Amino acid sequence: MMSNVESKLLAYAIFSLIPLFLFYIAISSVSVSPIQIFVVTSLLVVMIVVTLTVKDVGVCQPYFVVVIVTLLGVHAKYLYIISSQGTSTVVNEILLLGQGQNVLDSGLVFILYAFTVMSLFYMVSKKRQFTKPLAIQYYIHSGKFVYLAVIILVLSLLSFSYLIVFNDVGFTSGKKFSEEGSIPDNRFSSISYYLLKISFLAKVSFYISLLSYLCHNKKMISLILLIISFFATVVISYYVSNRAGLVVLVLDFIVITSLYKGKVQLKLIFTALLILVITILVISANRSEVGATRSSADHIFGGRYLFDITKNAHFYNYLSSGNQLFDYSSTTLLSDYVNLGRFAGHGVFGMPSSGVPLGYPVELFAVGGWLALTIGMAVLGVFYRTLTLLVAKKVVKDYMIVVYSIVMTRSGVYLFNNGIGVTVYQTFLDLVPFLIVIFLLKPRYGGLLRTKMTHLKLKNE
Repeated sequence: MMSNVESKLLAYAIFSLIPLFLFYIAISSVSVSPIQIFVVTSLLVVMIVVTLTVKDVGVCQPYFVVVIVTLLGVHAKYLYIISSQGTSTVVNEILLLGQGQNVLDSGLVFILYAFTVMSLFYMVSKKRQFTKPLAIQYYIHSGKFVYLAVIILVLSLLSFSYLIVFNDVGFTSGKKFSEEGSIPDNRFSSISYYLLKISFLAKVSFYISLLSYLCHNKKMISLILLIISFFATVVISYYVSNRAGLVVLVLDFIVITSLYKGKVQLKLIFTALLILVITILVISANRSEVGATRSSADHIFGGRYLFDITKNAHFYNYLSSGNQLFDYSSTTLLSDYVNLGRFAGHGVFGMPSSGVPLGYPVELFAVGGWLALTIGMAVLGVFYRTLTLLVAKKVVKDYMIVVYSIVMTRSGVYLFNNGIGVTVYQTFLDLVPFLIVIFLLKPRYGGLLRTKMTHLKLKNE
């Protein structure tokens, strides 16, 4: 049976956060509501119970992505709020909307309930198999894959170069460029929007190059392509202020590498996360003129993203008061849904020229209250356990690791950050081009070069 050392280490790591959190609360000069301390601590307890109960949970499991999303969006954000309240304009006016810290009480209960339901059904699901495969079959070994990766990368760079040269990137970003007040679905009528999507095909080149390099041949051309495609994605993300895209790319790198190697690469993780933090700080500082005057903490925690404590609190308070975000019987339902973040930004947060995405839990609650929230989060918990079956096998083809990682990271980050529509859309945009490449270059005779054996002394439960 596979050792559950990784899950125990995660449980101990999360457990260590409880005394640190309580100590910081104790020395804080801000008065903290007892219900807030209870809820934020309870979230940590739920995480510990899951990591100790589900023995195969680890860095490469979907639940771990949601844990990270919650730790950053709730726990780290909460500490940032209580340490800066009363002195920070970002906290008082942007995050709390001038309503004081008590506005978070009901929102925290909402988050705890949604997270607990998901965690419960994640635990009770009987589809328990270890994520790491026993063996990996090389599929992306042919030089044809590398050649196609070069073509895709060149196409990506040419498309992006066109946007830069003709200064058309403004059609694609509502934060950094000129079209700040535009309605989101207006972008679909612009050629610049589609050129931007072609530019992001650099990620397909990144996945192919990464798998090609991880093959023990480690060809230099694969390494060069890997580096170029990574930095191309970083640069493109910088120009359109796409921080979530960088988060999922780095998570993909960690998951794919860890599954392929058969163990978590701690040095690799710390290096990747350091690069991610630096890049996000640079992007955040250039999102607007105000950005350059904010602190690093403001850039990291001053937004409304991930499983965000302030965003969920304001949305819950707005909806529980009997308000609706839009008319579900409208004949323009699809268009309204696409523009929902913009409507919510104006109606809930008083932002006439920018949007705030709801996130999956709020979408559920907006549609059917507590019942819809319960059913939707229960389904999500079971889905996360079922998702691991894509790679929880004795033998798996290497490209399935990429498929698994793309679905896993998008369903963790985008689902809680943006909502189900954006999650499906972004997963489709990243996954389909990669699968097309796999289909076009399928070995005629099933000619897999060799099989990389890992965990030879272990077996799935």
